[in-house]
Amino acid sequence: MGIVLRRVFRYTWIGVCLITLVTLPGCAVVLHRHHYSLQYLAWFIAGVFVLLTLPISLYDVTQHYEHFTKPKLQRHVARVLWMVPIYSVDSWLALRFPAAGIYLNTLRECYEAYVIYNFYMYLIAYLEEAGEGSDTGALGDKEPFPHIWPVSCALNPWPPGREFIRKCKNGMLNYVVLRPITTLVAFITEMIGVYGHNQLFNWRRAYLYCALTNNFSQTWALYCLALLYLAYQRELAPMNPFYKFLCVKATVFFSFWQALAIMIMLRIGLFAGMSGPFEETAVAEGLQNFAICIEMFFASLLHSKAFSARQFRDATFPSRSVSEHLRDMFDIEDVVDEVQQRAVHLRNQFSKSVSLSRLADLTQQAMSGRVADLKSLKEPEINSNDAKTSIAISEEEILLVSLPMQPSYPL
Repeated sequence: MGIVLRRVFRYTWIGVCLITLVTLPGCAVVLHRHHYSLQYLAWFIAGVFVLLTLPISLYDVTQHYEHFTKPKLQRHVARVLWMVPIYSVDSWLALRFPAAGIYLNTLRECYEAYVIYNFYMYLIAYLEEAGEGSDTGALGDKEPFPHIWPVSCALNPWPPGREFIRKCKNGMLNYVVLRPITTLVAFITEMIGVYGHNQLFNWRRAYLYCALTNNFSQTWALYCLALLYLAYQRELAPMNPFYKFLCVKATVFFSFWQALAIMIMLRIGLFAGMSGPFEETAVAEGLQNFAICIEMFFASLLHSKAFSARQFRDATFPSRSVSEHLRDMFDIEDVVDEVQQRAVHLRNQFSKSVSLSRLADLTQQAMSGRVADLKSLKEPEINSNDAKTSIAISEEEILLVSLPMQPSYPL
């Protein structure tokens, strides 16, 4: 019965989407003839696409929660699938309420970092389930995987196994940590009037530096994700990872380059005279949000294909309550634990470097003090009663004498 209802819903919604897409241009023309403003037309068209997107994405999420047979995998899949409705609703709200756009967009981009991390953890969980996890010896048998050009010109291949996984994970965590920090900086600088939203070429505004930090950390996180995929492409092949990588990377990268292209068009004056009563920057932001609302409809179709719950269906598996699903969705304890472990590792590395530096300084001081003591004792120890007979000790010999006598200092 459940299979029949799913098929009925699927085909019904396909028909609704096709009818809506066919009739939407005519509705827009009618609204324009009735002298509705361009802003209202944008709200209407974007809202229609949001309404088409939400049922598709929510259906995919509920299917995973209904057939929650592999929690370690599906927990991360569900978090990735939530990206489409969050992007869609967030962009429409930013289009409808432009004054709140900076806050809505930065929160949306924070979830973007969360998605990249969860997709990485999904791949690691799959490798662990397949017997190729980071805690097994199988990964250590692989040859060191070279970096992708041009990174290969600056970095040597990372050691295989646990060290390779750790370095890739650090690339994810750096973005997960930096993105909320730059978001907080954006909120504070916006309140004091020095943020300069979308002023990418104004070095006196904080937006330039936040954007550079975010884009560098995001690019490095996506690079580490691609490196993991290339290094374990054979092990990941059964899960058909191509479309999954395409969904995540295309959504993140395309939205970024689209925003950059719009800002460049704004900079060279393509929006001059087109803004009407609105500022050119507001038109550029509205165009970006409008485009995302439309693009998320097609992204939902791609996500539905790439992250299907069909492979997880098991009629004998017990169902779960809605509260448990929501707890899995909003529980970020795993991310907090990873960040804490990363912080402890960095603290230990820093303490070790400081201890080694202190040890070197103390050793140098001890050696200098020992040489000085031997020099002061040189004449009484080696001169005989005969003033004509004396032995001269060189500084090199004193140093050789002092080396075995230097104390050992703990870290």
